[in-house]
Amino acid sequence: MIGEFEEERPISCLKIGRDEKNALLFAFPHPNEPIGSMTVEFLSRYLAENTEFIEKTGFTWHLIKVIDP
Repeated sequence: MIGEFEEERPISCLKIGRDEKNALLFAFPHPNEPIGSMTVEFLSRYLAENTEFIEKTGFTWHLIKVIDP
């Protein structure tokens, strides 16, 4: 959990990697934009299955599937 929505519901964040630089991706800034959530879902799976890619990028990835429910 990295924070809360106005209704005191938790904001969850998936963290992948342990490098010095950080990359933040979030989805659903607007409820009618579902492609962002699908992109974050795909990327989270890709990163989990391809550790070599994480090492090459040098990032710690922070993925938030829903930022504004």
